[in-house]
Amino acid sequence: MDPLPGLVSTQEVGALLGVTEQQVRRLAEAGAINRVARGLIDRQSVERYLASGRGGRTRVWAETTAWGAIALLSGRPAEWLTPAQASRVRLTLRATQDPRELAARLRGRATVSTYAGDFTAEAVIQERLDDPDGLGPLLVGTRPGHLDGYIAADELSRIVRILEMRPDPDGTITLRSTSFDMARVRRLSEASPVLAACDDVASMDQRRRADAECALGAALQVVPG
Repeated sequence: MDPLPGLVSTQEVGALLGVTEQQVRRLAEAGAINRVARGLIDRQSVERYLASGRGGRTRVWAETTAWGAIALLSGRPAEWLTPAQASRVRLTLRATQDPRELAARLRGRATVSTYAGDFTAEAVIQERLDDPDGLGPLLVGTRPGHLDGYIAADELSRIVRILEMRPDPDGTITLRSTSFDMARVRRLSEASPVLAACDDVASMDQRRRADAECALGAALQVVPG
């Protein structure tokens, strides 16, 4: 349970980032995250830090490699990887035991941006997430009922402009832009809970994060040879 609404303890932040509490304090002193009281960090500042891709010490995989790992974890072929690349990814996955380390490696799959929009913008995004077949694989959502989805990187600016959305770290619309093939993103989202877990493992909601770590941990136990 949170100490106060919107706040999280330095211990929890350290566990989420895979660093010590002393390192959490250093991040706060550097302004990377916001400390609001002794031992308490602003929850949204941690989410922004994670979304920026700077969190943690684990090497982040390149975009196509990250999607290849997600495919292997989902029991699907990763035909865009060479045999040598796929072999290296499998070796790394089999050597990985911590779901948080895995999530850190997979962070390069997309760039996360949060926006605020009016009722029309929210309705359009929700419609595309709920019924993606209308305009093809424009948006891929991993969690029903959430305004949180993947979008082709070259479509992001157009959608933001048309719907007149503005960047806002406290906004309700989360778009994850990627240059990876969106049809493949959709197939991976439907193949297993792995992609949704990758999205949720950085959540500051304790239950969602725990469920995501459990799903990723289970996927690591059955990495194909």
